[in-house]
Amino acid sequence: MGIAVTHTKLDQIYREVLGDFRDDKEFLWKHRGGFVHFIQMAIAEGHLGPEYARKHFKLERLSYALEPGCDQLLTNETVANLAEHDLLRDADGQILETPQYYWMRRAMADSLHSPNPTREALKLYEVYSTAGEVVREKPYGEGIFNNQRLLFDVTRPVAGAGSREIPDHYREHGWVVIDNVADEFEAIRVQENFLNSAGVRTQLAKADQIPVCDDIVATSFQVLHFDMGHPLVESPGQLFVSHVGIYLPKTIDYEVTAATRVVELPGLLGHLHESPETVESNLTNYVRRYGDGWTGHNSLRLAAFVRFLDAMSEKPELTQEVDKTVGQWFGTERSGEDEAYRQEADFFAKHGIALDLVEHQVRLAPGQLLILDNSRVVHGRIGKRREKELFNYMWGVPTLASEEIALLRATICRQVAG
Repeated sequence: MGIAVTHTKLDQIYREVLGDFRDDKEFLWKHRGGFVHFIQMAIAEGHLGPEYARKHFKLERLSYALEPGCDQLLTNETVANLAEHDLLRDADGQILETPQYYWMRRAMADSLHSPNPTREALKLYEVYSTAGEVVREKPYGEGIFNNQRLLFDVTRPVAGAGSREIPDHYREHGWVVIDNVADEFEAIRVQENFLNSAGVRTQLAKADQIPVCDDIVATSFQVLHFDMGHPLVESPGQLFVSHVGIYLPKTIDYEVTAATRVVELPGLLGHLHESPETVESNLTNYVRRYGDGWTGHNSLRLAAFVRFLDAMSEKPELTQEVDKTVGQWFGTERSGEDEAYRQEADFFAKHGIALDLVEHQVRLAPGQLLILDNSRVVHGRIGKRREKELFNYMWGVPTLASEEIALLRATICRQVAG
């Protein structure tokens, strides 16, 4: 098939990626020759992992299998959607790949664990490239939800996912709401593309339709917290949850009254006029002695932010509260959400923070996805949810090196100190 470009947007993509060309012959030469360079450049700049290199794939063989004529099967709408949501871009927003590069890259991603990655990628590419539409297969099977285990052995790093514009609100505040997400699997794809564009080293760690636990269903309040708690003292084998996604399905047909509570960390303790080093020293000493855990075990992590505040106090009050879940704080079963919220707000007030002035309460509408940076905000809940009302996603890495834990701790302390 000749290129016979009829799509203005498609021609724009070609010239943005390949530069100018005089005719079909030069276009084909640049398109095929450019693919190997694209993969090598994407690896060098961190868009793709090293598993995409020549060590694993015969890149020249893949490049000669590319069929840019298949782009003529695409509608204008599909080309626009590809450009907006899927094609990799550099830090300046320039598109780095053509539609056929995208489908070959996707075929490579789905072939990484095959005994013969090149041969499997060629087979998948033939299917993807001739579909005439963006193939939205489920990223993972139904079994990923509610199995109460970490998913690192079945999910892949987001490097190599598509791209998505990062809103200014997220860059400035550490959280954002994205509209019109079709279903729980589309929510995964949106988050993968988003986190890939943000340059985050992470992958899907957990996925649940929540609430799933009896004690959480029964409660109407969750304390402000870091999901899964953060490792704050250097120790081996520590999981890190970098981001959280909360998705309300489009199929919800009743009014949702529960809200996700979000508090941004930057400047939160600025009124104390303590240096980041002092905040970090207080936090480290506290966690070494009173980190989350249970009798005889200190995980060297903290989840509830009230314990972070407690670490700043000359006379800590919460040193024995090491084993509470996020739904068990402040006696919610006895006193209800209003009283629980008041008690948490009173504790914040003791430490000079008016919670009602810094907290955002986000009530999602059907089809909306809330993405949170778990190191820039803390979050909780107010109001009771129906069982399995939301989909909750956690993104992270299975272990952090000691120097990465130290950097995480220093970064959080630098933020709150303002």
